[in-house]
Amino acid sequence: PTLILRDEEMLFNDNPVTLEELNARLGALNLADQEPSKRIIMLESTDSTRYEVYFHALAAIDAAGGVVALVEEEE
Repeated sequence: PTLILRDEEMLFNDNPVTLEELNARLGALNLADQEPSKRIIMLESTDSTRYEVYFHALAAIDAAGGVVALVEEEE
């Protein structure tokens, strides 16, 4: 699964979600019960993403038992 953060917007697998919807979708994945390689959530964000949005996304992934893999743009 991939989570993209742009400004105030969150896209989970290319679908816009609120924080509540993100929590529900992550919960439905039962990440804590998965083997480690299946617990990874790819996280991509823009420079304009507010810290609070980034923090809440990381907290949601962690609370669901997921592991964050950061995606960086190549220059």
